[in-house]
Amino acid sequence: MMAATIWLPSAMAVEEGGYVLLSIGISPITDPIGTTSGFGVEAGGGYNLNKYLGAEAIIGVVGFSAGSVYNPLSISLNVVGHIPFSDGFGIYGKVGEAETMVTLNSTNGGSSQGYSGVTSLYGAGIEIYTVDHADFRIGYDHYDLSIIPGLPLSANYIYVARTAYF
Repeated sequence: MMAATIWLPSAMAVEEGGYVLLSIGISPITDPIGTTSGFGVEAGGGYNLNKYLGAEAIIGVVGFSAGSVYNPLSISLNVVGHIPFSDGFGIYGKVGEAETMVTLNSTNGGSSQGYSGVTSLYGAGIEIYTVDHADFRIGYDHYDLSIIPGLPLSANYIYVARTAYF
């Protein structure tokens, strides 16, 4: 408890200005047959106009696993809203669109087929503000990956992220 007492009062809320972020997590993909487990990794950056509103651009691989039928890659632009509850903690939500590329790998040794298109995403999570201009996020993002004709496909990305402000 003493560490929290020292850390939280001196922490800041969401910082205005630019930041970079890196996240890693699990990312199951759901199709009409079932769910395939996988992992995800994203990198990007953003800009907070104030402590409540910002925008970010992210490139990431969500739902990748060795031997997977699907290998999605997305580049997204998001509007991010922040609600700080204290100097050390807040929540956020985001909504955006992503240019998504999905490679459909053959399961019988045939060739792979690539698809691309604009899809939607939304997410939410908690933010833990620190004093060193680098915050933590724990979040959930839902990617609509339905760009393959006749195949509803989505990924749910559950992650931990580190943001660094500049």
